[in-house]
Amino acid sequence: MPKHVAVILDGNRRWGQQSGLPVDETHRAGGQKIREIASLCQKWGVKVLSVFAFSTENWVRPQNMACEREESTKANTQFHIIAALSYGGQQDITQACKKAAGKVKGGLIQVEDINNNLIEEGLETNCTEYPNPDLLIRTSGEIRISNFMLWQLAYTEMLFVDKLWPDFEESDFVEALRFFQQRQR
Repeated sequence: MPKHVAVILDGNRRWGQQSGLPVDETHRAGGQKIREIASLCQKWGVKVLSVFAFSTENWVRPQNMACEREESTKANTQFHIIAALSYGGQQDITQACKKAAGKVKGGLIQVEDINNNLIEEGLETNCTEYPNPDLLIRTSGEIRISNFMLWQLAYTEMLFVDKLWPDFEESDFVEALRFFQQRQR
């Protein structure tokens, strides 16, 4: 089983347009799908939803929901779900480099000391035991990673699913886990 599954939850707006729903309803449907998958994972002993974000101005409600879910599952140790809100992989790498540069400027390290481990320490995903995903699931049929966890996805198995995020079911998630188990790593 993968220790870290990343999901790009794509297709909310297109789903809403197809359903004739306003934008806020489409995001509500996407949020409900997150809760469904999180509930399934919680049954499996998953530690649900640590949150990292660069800008959370528009994400107060999702962040509050995530913090409540994190508190209720903090004793679980089987897996760990992270919600990346308003996150960008390029921005993550840039801020990690700035942290390393600050250490050089402060005389804590030399330029020659900058290596992959130092950069990884500065990434937002350093908050978890398994910062690099074993499996990435991208919904909506798009076949790209869209600036998501650029550093961390270097050795990740990737599954691109044609369903829009609100149509993604528990059975699709289980099928993704089966896909991972069949990979030769």
